[in-house]
Amino acid sequence: MFLILATIIVFNLKPTREFHLFSKTEVLWEPNQDHNSENWLIIWLNSATFDRKPTHHEVWEEEVDYFKQNFTTSNQSDSMIRWLKNTFPKAPYMIYIADCESTGLIHRKNGKLRPNTSGDSSLGVLQINMRAHGAEIKKQGLDIERDKDYFAFARILFTEKGIDPWNSSRHCWDEHYQRIISRI
Repeated sequence: MFLILATIIVFNLKPTREFHLFSKTEVLWEPNQDHNSENWLIIWLNSATFDRKPTHHEVWEEEVDYFKQNFTTSNQSDSMIRWLKNTFPKAPYMIYIADCESTGLIHRKNGKLRPNTSGDSSLGVLQINMRAHGAEIKKQGLDIERDKDYFAFARILFTEKGIDPWNSSRHCWDEHYQRIISRI
């Protein structure tokens, strides 16, 4: 739900007809032919509301701002946010999934994809599991060490399986996911 606040100032006017704005009757005005009178009209639309869901782009922008204000970020965060936003334009919750998977949007360590701290074969900001997906990555002809290919495969994975591949960290990101899903 959005609130519109507007002030319109019009000079030399006279009423002509009524119209309905947001289920509220207002009067339309047109220029007055009598230029000697100085009729002023100030219309305040201070409680007119309408239902409009924000665009995915608007939600992404809001979530990036919220994320930067409320989460610890790394020197890689801005770059990773751009990659995530471009890879998942209609899924702003992916910023939280990536943060939970990588503990701070850290994609690389010493130039290499960051390995999972528990020692399994998951790599990078989205912790793509090489044991589970390595054959498919190879079949697609992708080089997971290249960011372009890494995020291309992440998009394939997301398109085919949704958020299921990241369910192991759901306890960390589900609250943000539910909040965002209710808005888009």
